[in-house]
Amino acid sequence: MNLEIPIPTQFSVFLETDKAIIARDIVIDGQNFLAEAILPKTCVNVNAKDKKSGVVSADVEKWVLAQRKKESRNLDVQNEIADLLAMNEMPF
Repeated sequence: MNLEIPIPTQFSVFLETDKAIIARDIVIDGQNFLAEAILPKTCVNVNAKDKKSGVVSADVEKWVLAQRKKESRNLDVQNEIADLLAMNEMPF
């Protein structure tokens, strides 16, 4: 699978479906990045899985990680509603 901007990550698989991986304890470059995220399988290239610890090493598309990080920080629902409604004013 060719990813546009593959980011090497490590995570534990909480649940896996045919289209997505629910990952926990996502680590990038040795630093904790996200506690949990849903990653579309089309944006993940699994490189290895440690059978003993269950930790997966994978490349994940950068935009997916960025989007999941943004979603994890959004706590103000009213701002998000305003952002969505502002889309009505766009010319498309």
